[in-house]
Amino acid sequence: MDAVRRVIAAMHDREKAGLLMRLFDGAPHVAAELRAEVRHRLAPGTSAPSVAARTVGELRARARAIRLTRESAEADKAAAEQKRQTEEAEKARQARLDSIARRGESVWSEIEMEIERRNAVGYDKAAGLLFDLRAIAEERGSIEDFLRRLRTIREKHVRKQLWLILGDGVNQAADLASGATSIPSWNLTPWMTFGNWF
Repeated sequence: MDAVRRVIAAMHDREKAGLLMRLFDGAPHVAAELRAEVRHRLAPGTSAPSVAARTVGELRARARAIRLTRESAEADKAAAEQKRQTEEAEKARQARLDSIARRGESVWSEIEMEIERRNAVGYDKAAGLLFDLRAIAEERGSIEDFLRRLRTIREKHVRKQLWLILGDGVNQAADLASGATSIPSWNLTPWMTFGNWF
């Protein structure tokens, strides 16, 4: 038994790993092949096959190939994760837009209510809802109605200088949500943005 252990211990790691993988995969004759190989190596006059020495250049090339393969696999994994996150973000955005669209007119009332809060959180929430309403209006082809209602809000709150955030109803409003896939956070504070109007 000691001789068998010595023969198996002397086997190249790659050879042992190959046998173990085949055993794991359920190959039916691995044990018989291992016994035959051990008997062959124990037979008189048989020496283990010599391993060809590799040059430093070959070792470096192999190490580089392994590194490149690993980096490529990591890049593929990162790209797949990025794609997954983008798809999830788009699903979440579409679900948010669908929810807002189902709420109908109450969203415009909520915007008014948030503006009346006269604080950064309220303005940020109002602007975020307007971004979403703009996206819904573009999808449904009702952008003119959106711009009209945006102008009405601006005129109602002109003393608060909300036009700095909500736009002039035409040009700046177009920038409000064009192509937006997520709601930006401006982190507004009334004294910084609106002076002493509040």
